[in-house]
Amino acid sequence: MLGYRLVQTTYRAQQGFTLLELLLVIMLTGPIIYAGLSTHSYIWGQSWQGQLAAREAQNFYALGHWLARDIRQELGKDSTVWQWQEQSQCLLFADKGVRIRNQQLQWKPTEGNCTSNGWLGLHDANGFKITDLTITEIAAGYRQLCLVGRVSKNQKSASESLNWCYAWHVPIYSAVYSKVIQEFVV
Repeated sequence: MLGYRLVQTTYRAQQGFTLLELLLVIMLTGPIIYAGLSTHSYIWGQSWQGQLAAREAQNFYALGHWLARDIRQELGKDSTVWQWQEQSQCLLFADKGVRIRNQQLQWKPTEGNCTSNGWLGLHDANGFKITDLTITEIAAGYRQLCLVGRVSKNQKSASESLNWCYAWHVPIYSAVYSKVIQEFVV
């Protein structure tokens, strides 16, 4: 009987985990949980950077469409005067203008010239940078406006170039435009 009680008493005293078993479980599961959280954070960060790059590319194309719409509205006006300065990448039309400064497309809502004050940035240069603005004649009576840019370096796809072009027909009454473009090409 004494042996039975000793075994029974010992059995009752060992219910639950010992401190050693608990430490072993923590030592084994800690690195697994850490690896899982690190992997999750890395994947989430990469996904977030991809979304930011896609959003900035969309903003670039939206800016191009806005510019094309604004130019298109001015094409319908008979008295529109155009000035394109290729070296400074500046286009003045009617009483407005667009130019590139510090890799940012800027807009002038009032009269002025390409070097005057009052130009407003149209986008955040930390998101994407515009490197080139060109207007070329692609055929008789047709012009093409092109924007070239890239997503900023802090984004995932910084090496991808963004290209956007818009072509339009210059109406016959826009002979003033052709004359002004030829005079102001520097």
